[in-house]
Amino acid sequence: MIALLVQLVFSLIMLVDAWHRRLGWLWYLVILLPLGELYYFTRLFLKDPAFRCYRRGDFRLAKNLARAKRSFALNPSLDHRRLLAHAHLANSQPEEALELLEPFQHQHSEDLSFQVLLGKALLRTGRFQSAAQVLEPIVEKQPKALEFEAWLLVIAAYAGLGQKERVLEEMERLQLQHPRMRHQLSQAAYLAHYGERDRAREMLLNALETFRDFPKFLHWEHGFWAAEAKRMLRQKLPKPF
Repeated sequence: MIALLVQLVFSLIMLVDAWHRRLGWLWYLVILLPLGELYYFTRLFLKDPAFRCYRRGDFRLAKNLARAKRSFALNPSLDHRRLLAHAHLANSQPEEALELLEPFQHQHSEDLSFQVLLGKALLRTGRFQSAAQVLEPIVEKQPKALEFEAWLLVIAAYAGLGQKERVLEEMERLQLQHPRMRHQLSQAAYLAHYGERDRAREMLLNALETFRDFPKFLHWEHGFWAAEAKRMLRQKLPKPF
């Protein structure tokens, strides 16, 4: 009886997830089939960018700040330093993260994830010029680094510096060289931020039209961003950067 109840709750969660993604009716049918919810979970849910972010990202790290502090106190290794800095950022403590990272900036100058994390901490503390200086060499050498995170962060640094034209040029370059739905959404958010709301809306509508033309097997990969585009249109933009 308990197992049946757990399966029912799990199926309901997957149905709600499918509704948020605005998926076709076939996916609802799949979920309702025997073990269909497990197929949906492994085929779509686990591959969602939001879930990947949860697995390694801010929510988990925010819960584990105390554990990260203990681990670092017992063994102040580079991995534990990075983990603690991540946890501080997740808990809106960028100054604490920066204290951990900045003294070792040159020592770990070749460590890509360390430098991107440092750039993020600098960005969160309002040191936009320093963040740009850290992130620009990464974008030059490895523009795809960490799923384009470094590139998106350096654009955010330019925005913090008030460099509107540079922000829009870099966002355009990123989207043209590496077209992704996420990049289209970020570009639309910046356009809206700078008052070009009609262009932003048109870009989101084009992104959704392109999504609808994708082969069905690609919808699982981009469904999250399609749902985000619809949310942005409903709420009159912006987000995300």
